[in-house]
Amino acid sequence: MKETIRSVIQELIGPELRMIKGELRELEIRVDGVKKRLDDFNSRLDTILLQLVEHSRRLDENNKRIDETNARVDRVHADLILRMDRINGRIGEKMDKIRQDLPKDSLSGVMVRQKERGALRSRLQKGF
Repeated sequence: MKETIRSVIQELIGPELRMIKGELRELEIRVDGVKKRLDDFNSRLDTILLQLVEHSRRLDENNKRIDETNARVDRVHADLILRMDRINGRIGEKMDKIRQDLPKDSLSGVMVRQKERGALRSRLQKGF
């Protein structure tokens, strides 16, 4: 009797069970394909991440060099301003000394001569 029940159950359930097993195998194949694609995708993402890390490192190095260059430019700028101030101070001192050494009349004579030359130039230009 057990044998009969078993054979009836196998006849009723067997084909459906084989169909389910076949579908399960197909699903396993699909899942394996999806897993392989995910692994490939993750591998690509890892490669991209490594490239981004490398680019970030290079950017950090470039930013450091730019900061160092800016600091040097700032130091040179400050040095040039200091030098210019010193030179302007020396020029001012020399101008003061020259003004003290020249008689006042000689400066006014120079001014008069410059005015006379300007007037003469104007007359010559109008005449031509």
